[in-house]
Amino acid sequence: MFSNGEKKERAIPFITLDEETGKFEIPEKAQRMLKKIKGKVGVVCIAGLYRTGKSYVLNRLLGRQHGFQVGGTVNACTKGIYTWGKPFTITNAAGEEITILLMDTEGIGAFDRDTTFDSKILSFGVLLSSLFVYNSVGVIDESALEKISFIANLSKHIHVQSGAENHGSGDIAPYFPSFVWLLRDFGLKLVNPAGDPISEKEYLENALTQVSREESKNEIRKAIMNAFTDRDCMTLVRPVVDEEELQELDKIPYEQLRDKFKQGVELLRERIFKKVRPKLVFNKPINGAAFLALIETYITAMNTGAVPTIKTAWSNVSEIECKNGLDLALQSWHSNVQQNIESALPLEEELLTQYFIDFKNISIGVYDLHAVGDHADDYRQKLLSELEQERARIITRNDEAAVRACSSLLVQYYNEIDKKLQDGEYFSLADIVTDWKRLVSKYLAESRGRNKHSYLAEFLLTRMPDGLIVLNSQHMEKLRKNFEDQIAELRLQLKEERDENRKMVNEFNTERKALQEKVASTTQQLEATEKESRRNKVEAQRLEEEMERVNSDLRQISTELDTYKGKATKFEKKVLEVTEEKQSLLSKTEELEQNLTKEKQKMKCVIQ
Repeated sequence: MFSNGEKKERAIPFITLDEETGKFEIPEKAQRMLKKIKGKVGVVCIAGLYRTGKSYVLNRLLGRQHGFQVGGTVNACTKGIYTWGKPFTITNAAGEEITILLMDTEGIGAFDRDTTFDSKILSFGVLLSSLFVYNSVGVIDESALEKISFIANLSKHIHVQSGAENHGSGDIAPYFPSFVWLLRDFGLKLVNPAGDPISEKEYLENALTQVSREESKNEIRKAIMNAFTDRDCMTLVRPVVDEEELQELDKIPYEQLRDKFKQGVELLRERIFKKVRPKLVFNKPINGAAFLALIETYITAMNTGAVPTIKTAWSNVSEIECKNGLDLALQSWHSNVQQNIESALPLEEELLTQYFIDFKNISIGVYDLHAVGDHADDYRQKLLSELEQERARIITRNDEAAVRACSSLLVQYYNEIDKKLQDGEYFSLADIVTDWKRLVSKYLAESRGRNKHSYLAEFLLTRMPDGLIVLNSQHMEKLRKNFEDQIAELRLQLKEERDENRKMVNEFNTERKALQEKVASTTQQLEATEKESRRNKVEAQRLEEEMERVNSDLRQISTELDTYKGKATKFEKKVLEVTEEKQSLLSKTEELEQNLTKEKQKMKCVIQ
């Protein structure tokens, strides 16, 4: 528990008095020390007449020879209140772990101090301690009780609540510390009037028993009993026999002191640290920061001439502790948010909500560890309000991050579709619909945020019509080109057929003309023959033979004419077939144009 490096550790001023201004103050070093104490604080304060060895007792409680200043003259060594500069932790009889502060008060009755100053120092000691040790020399007798009469006047210097005077020491008893009367240089045997052994506590209780017809004496006894309901008594024999050695007790090695004294010291230390409890204000334990706030409140009251008010001090402590709890709770929130949310945005709404619930409960738990007093509910509401604002801020940030992430995913996947569109790789509506479905599936698997479905719907409504228009335009262009190619092919075929027909007609005309010329020539010959037959009967026979020959030729010509007529009939039939084929091609063209019109109407319906 204690260090052996005595030269490095020492007591420090805790509450000091500025001799020029007459104001109490708490030094910066003491403030820093208190702020470091995060757990429950237990305060052991020792008070009593000056030059009665209070500081030496504290040194022995520390297990040290030196620490708190000890002197052997009539002058007081301790000015104001000192505390040990290195608080330590103990576990009391109730199993509570407490950080202990030892307070050494300036002795009562010093030549350079008045009773008002003594009362203020004692008030500080009583108000701030959880175990108050009154140190005196000798036995408890009327003289000792007279010297502790300051207890009866404490109610004048301490009030429970503002604007209300105490009606007696009993009013402030619930807020007073445990009380131990330490009797130094005690040499009596502890027995009752019947000679039976009694305990130190019984000795104290017997001494506080009221004396009949002595009301003035009873008043002190009542004040002690009413103010300190939890009280005890401990004794120490004289450490040395020699008076001169007693004046320089701190210079005598502890091992050389009387064994009974050393046994008493060890028992005293054990009982003190088992008995001490956390400093409570309105039954609430406080930490170092709250204890500092309590001290500052009492100092302010003392310095302004006001009576220290326990409830006012507690209210100030409550507000400070609740504010500290609020700050720590928000720090916990921000730390958890930074580690788990900020770096992972965007998050799914369900996970984000669960984080909010968990971190809120953690923050409230942190707050509840520190929040005390009347301000606890108000600051709890402030915490809940702050957490709600933080929740809204994070939701907004998550939404913004989700927009960026969702947009990035959609653009990334759409670019693949757009490239295939531009490259003309889609041959049907089913092809692009398949890719759209693939885009939706991949997006829903990777996207985050509560509005990811609305972002997808908005994107599809914007981009799908554009894609369909491009696809439709490409499809219509293919149809148009296909129709034009078919028409060009039909036109070429028609031209070839027309050229062939024209050639056949020309050949027929040529053959017909030749035949006509032959017929004309034959007719002329016939006419000449007939004329010659009339002129020359002699040559009748020859003409008849000639006619026979001519008739034979005519029969041959007739046969050839019939052949030409058959060819003419076939030609006319071919012309008719070409005409019908032309009509069929025109009908097909009209049908294709009608189909094209229908396809355009279908595409418009898809777009709409």
